Amino acid sequence: MSNGSGISRGDRNRNARLSRLRELVPVSNAIVGIDLADNKQMVVVTDHDSKVLARRTFRCRAWCYVPEPVDETWGRLRHLGARREQLIAESTSQVQQMRDLLECVGRQPWTPPSNHFGPAPGLRR
Repeated sequence: MSNGSGISRGDRNRNARLSRLRELVPVSNAIVGIDLADNKQMVVVTDHDSKVLARRTFRCRAWCYVPEPVDETWGRLRHLGARREQLIAESTSQVQQMRDLLECVGRQPWTPPSNHFGPAPGLRR
């Protein structure tokens, strides 16, 4: 769709984005654009007037994920994080269970004292 000037709405939007980008980037710097399509990737370096200074095209799969093997340190940290989460869940469920039992005994909903059921000493953040 074009209007009387011969410039489409897409062209106007692109030019507006480029002008906003030019305001942000100093004139002495280059602008790098990266396109990570599925089978063909491209890197373009332009100057402030969008003149292409360099262009490289790569044909490969950009989203090929290969998991990194877990070393001893990261394995231990993952285990400690899972254990901490388990301890927090257990302590929270125990507090909820005690609250439920105490509410069954009395007629009023039970509210704990100020910090009686705070986190366990090993679980402080």
